[in-house]
Amino acid sequence: IKSLRDNSIDFLYKTFFTAFISLIISLLLAYFASKRISNPIRKLQLVAKRYAKRELHAFREDQPWEEFESLSESLSKMAREIDQQISKLTLQKKETEAVLASMKESVIALSPENKLLSANESAEKLLRFRASPLINEPFFEVVLCSPLQNLIKETNETKKEIREDFVLSIGNLEKVIEFRGNQ
Repeated sequence: IKSLRDNSIDFLYKTFFTAFISLIISLLLAYFASKRISNPIRKLQLVAKRYAKRELHAFREDQPWEEFESLSESLSKMAREIDQQISKLTLQKKETEAVLASMKESVIALSPENKLLSANESAEKLLRFRASPLINEPFFEVVLCSPLQNLIKETNETKKEIREDFVLSIGNLEKVIEFRGNQ
């Protein structure tokens, strides 16, 4: 009986020892496997954060697995396309600004909420204001000209092009203004 008990205790010690060693090995394997999976994800996350900061030329490293490679390539392609669109829009904006600046006619652009988006130099001189510090400000608070405000409101309400002349009085000076507005 004593020998059987000793054998049982010895068997239990060996079993617990084997289980403990197996647990340690499993934990180590799980740790290294999770690192191998999470490191590429962290790198992609850092690249995505740089893209979010408009650093669209962020370096993309080759990834160890096909899924990460595909995701990485998609992110890089998206960043290139966004960069191209930003360049294209920037060029179009500069071209539009050049055209507006060269026009003798007064041109004012408003948002759908009637906030000032831009005004060329001729409009600034005519209405006696400086547009650049007032961008995104409510136009009706920037330029206090009732006839002009009424025509803008009418244009917004009817959603049609409106052409109408009105008299603009600035001090002792009166000018006949041809208004053309559309949505």
